[in-house]
Amino acid sequence: MMILSMVRDYLTQHEIAKSGGWNIADAVKRSYDLEGMNVGTVAAGRIGLSVLRKLKPFDTKLHYFDKYRLPKNVEQELNLTYHSDLDSMLKVCDVITINCPLHKETENLFDELE
Repeated sequence: MMILSMVRDYLTQHEIAKSGGWNIADAVKRSYDLEGMNVGTVAAGRIGLSVLRKLKPFDTKLHYFDKYRLPKNVEQELNLTYHSDLDSMLKVCDVITINCPLHKETENLFDELE
């Protein structure tokens, strides 16, 4: 999952190792564990919900923003926090995954400040 490679700083660590400069102490300083992080998804349709399900075993606090709320039993099963507006979710999340299609409603959903 791309989220894991980003949080663990995999690409940077790989390049350092390829160039012969591997130092485990430096690697640890630049990487994080996903456990305990607040992770949010923009859009919780088929793909977004699948991402949330895959993140559950990592002991993350899961959030989602969607114009349609998921059924209560799904929210309870995954211990999801629903956000009716994007800004409230962005304020609390360490990691955001965007799983919505690009169309008129989602175009410019994010700007360069976010």
